[in-house]
Amino acid sequence: MSELPINQAVDNGNGKQLQELTCIRGIGATKKQWLESLGISTIHALAQATVAELKEQLKEIGYAVSRSEVEGWVKQAQILTNYSSHETIVVETSLSEAEFSQELPKAIASDVAPLPMADWHTLTSFNIEVQTREIDGVKEQRTLIQQIESGTTESWAGIAEESLHQWMHERLTETLDQTAGTIAAAAEPITVDITAVRIVQSGLANHPVVADKSDPLVASTFIAEEPLTVELTVGIAAGAIANPANKSITYHAKGQARHLATGTIIDLGETRVTVQAQDAAKCTILLPPITLQKPGAYRLLAFASIENLASITGYFKVPMLQVQSNTPANYQIDDLPISCGI
Repeated sequence: MSELPINQAVDNGNGKQLQELTCIRGIGATKKQWLESLGISTIHALAQATVAELKEQLKEIGYAVSRSEVEGWVKQAQILTNYSSHETIVVETSLSEAEFSQELPKAIASDVAPLPMADWHTLTSFNIEVQTREIDGVKEQRTLIQQIESGTTESWAGIAEESLHQWMHERLTETLDQTAGTIAAAAEPITVDITAVRIVQSGLANHPVVADKSDPLVASTFIAEEPLTVELTVGIAAGAIANPANKSITYHAKGQARHLATGTIIDLGETRVTVQAQDAAKCTILLPPITLQKPGAYRLLAFASIENLASITGYFKVPMLQVQSNTPANYQIDDLPISCGI
């Protein structure tokens, strides 16, 4: 067995030693200084910190950090501390020293990978530069910051750390105020409901047919090779969007028809409709006209969602749509001319 003493620094693959706070993903030189100002200068000290207390302490000294970010720091520190919590790290003799130096950083890197970021979206972002120049032998420095989304910029002479954080805090507060309604609306996905499907075909044997939630079956017969249109009635629950005034949403509807005998799927196309949020409780969406070329039984599926807000897609199924050949033999008797004689 070969052994690695704990007092020997382990390289993380990027040239940083694992004793340094900056080997924690998300902690750079500036955030290292924040933590050191609170008496946290080692990974061991960070691993013992309480997330809520550390977040509050940072807030008290003027540094706004999210709870999830602090949790990520502490979790990574605890993982790294566990690697050095024993007197030695034991490695099987099947690994050479060279192999060990490659395999250990990989194992550590996999454990300290960033926390899952699914469903997170950028609210605002900043670009910060510290610039320097020399004029007549005199060196000058300045701090430059830009809020990416708004394009707003500001600069200060020297390394203006305090002014920098204050400016970012003000811009972030403005952004939160502007997007408060949207954030509240998106906190929980909005359920889109398709309440009815209306099918219209011009022809001798057909009139507009409506299928709804209580009765999704369609008794009428449609004619092959004759254009028909599918109209959806969609909506959301009243009050689903917080503060709907001056807001709009975009419904996205689409559908398909599946021939039950052959399995062939016909795309019914898609349509986008933008409406004011206060009018979104009920909306009619017309899909593009289509033609079903082959006679037989079809299953019709319709879907609707909201594009600019988190939503749960609405779904409606018409189990069977009967389509017959476009021949006189298939016309209903009620549609044929009637002659009377004595």
